[in-house]
Amino acid sequence: MRVLLCTLFGALIAFGPTVADGNGAAQIDVLPPEPTTEDNIVLMLSGTWPDSCVPSAPQVMRLGTLIYIATAQTDEVCAPTLTPWQLEVPLGELPVGQYRLVMAHTDQTGDTDVVGQGVFTVRERRADDPELSCANPYHPGLMLLIAAPEEIPWGASLPLALIVTTGADKQVHRFRTSQRFDFAIYDDEGEEVWRWSDEQAFLMVMGEETYTTEGVLYFARMDTSELPAPGTYTLQGTLTTEGRADQEDDPGPAHVCTTFELIPG
Repeated sequence: MRVLLCTLFGALIAFGPTVADGNGAAQIDVLPPEPTTEDNIVLMLSGTWPDSCVPSAPQVMRLGTLIYIATAQTDEVCAPTLTPWQLEVPLGELPVGQYRLVMAHTDQTGDTDVVGQGVFTVRERRADDPELSCANPYHPGLMLLIAAPEEIPWGASLPLALIVTTGADKQVHRFRTSQRFDFAIYDDEGEEVWRWSDEQAFLMVMGEETYTTEGVLYFARMDTSELPAPGTYTLQGTLTTEGRADQEDDPGPAHVCTTFELIPG
């Protein structure tokens, strides 16, 4: 596999990729969206595949500012049905620069197509940068999905939903208090303007929660009249975990973000 990846990487540099057409095309999202040199960067790969044999087993190779993600078909039998898929690929911290992303997929016959491309920039972190985190690099296999309306009138009640699920095996996570989740809202300059937990009280007791492929839903609401004015906001959902119960490290919480537009009521 290593030889194959090196061969593909060399061919990519020499000739450039050909992007596959159709439902196999992948979307590549960078988290956080504007990363700095102190961020643990994560790629969220997603799309809709033409059958059930979706991309899996991602491997990353980096040559300078070129980042190549190789995925493969691991299922032997494919159901002929459109299948949504998502992969989380941690990159860690990167030096300053503009990076090119290329995702390729190899099917069971050995054919390889480039199914996604992108570009992002890493800059130096400044002392006045806000502490908005939208990444989940420390909890592989744990997936967070956040849901909120794309557009909502100022003064309306905003529903907030955070879904926590796993890619395969169950995970047991530790918590320092009775709090399991949090929501925060940031303005277009990255300044926090609202936080759900500010109005809550939690028991100072250690606890554990088990997450599986079935998923756990955390739900809340907020009054948008508490926000300063109509505009574009970022909603951050957080699983307030201290880490997995079967591991000694203490990586801290996992985050996910989405944006919404607050329009005049």
